[in-house]
Amino acid sequence: MTEVKVSFAQSIISTLIDQIILGAGSTALVYLIDFILRKGPGLYFADIFSAIFIVYVVATLIYNSVMVATKKATVGQKLQQLMVVSK
Repeated sequence: MTEVKVSFAQSIISTLIDQIILGAGSTALVYLIDFILRKGPGLYFADIFSAIFIVYVVATLIYNSVMVATKKATVGQKLQQLMVVSK
């Protein structure tokens, strides 16, 4: 296996892709939960943007570790054809 250095541009692009995915997923999840809560018990998020931010932060903390441990790369890294390997 040959060792190739990852360029700064590749790293930034893969990180941006991952953050866009996390942001969209967090937003969709919070709106889905809000919809279910409104239709069910009649509850709702008083500040939906704070809820999105909290879900986004938690997802960001977990996402990279889980993806690298299970798939050897995040979605952004796969699209940039990058992979985490150990020596």
